[in-house]
Amino acid sequence: AVSDDPKLWVWDVPSGFLRNAFPIAPLSREVCVSPDGRLAAVGGKKDVELYSLEDGKRLRTLSLPGGECHGIVFT
Repeated sequence: AVSDDPKLWVWDVPSGFLRNAFPIAPLSREVCVSPDGRLAAVGGKKDVELYSLEDGKRLRTLSLPGGECHGIVFT
């Protein structure tokens, strides 16, 4: 879930426990989790950031020269 503070909160659904919470860029609007549950892509006004869900480390930032992100999908 994305919060207002801005952080990405990662929950373990079966147990209901919080696995991780880490800061993300302000104005992040789109989130997609990879099929294997290891990565999250977070899109905002000017870029998409790729995070490790295990430790919250930002792995890569992809610039969006044409504008803001309107959707993210892992393939």
